[in-house]
Amino acid sequence: MQMLQKALFLLLIGGLFACECLETTQGIVLDYASKTPLVKVHIYPVRRAQRTHLTDSSGRFEVSFVSGFFEKNGCKKTMMLVLSKPGYDSLRVTLKNQRPGTLPDTLFLRRRQD
Repeated sequence: MQMLQKALFLLLIGGLFACECLETTQGIVLDYASKTPLVKVHIYPVRRAQRTHLTDSSGRFEVSFVSGFFEKNGCKKTMMLVLSKPGYDSLRVTLKNQRPGTLPDTLFLRRRQD
């Protein structure tokens, strides 16, 4: 009986340490002047060592990852991203984490003035 109690205790404690949350945000990237979608804009999550995301043919992107409860940064309500594309000024933005079905944020990149 004592062995069963220990097993249940460990299972309960293990469950608490395994708490995770899904962080996700989405957006559409447009050219500031023409308001047309920008393809292959690089999207970098700032506080995560994660792969780069690219916008699709309609300028859309989605960034998602699972973060653990006891991670250094833990679960956040916002996500900081850097957007970059050759010929355009980079943009650093903070977006709210979104639920599925939420309208994406619209972001604008300006052409670099060289």
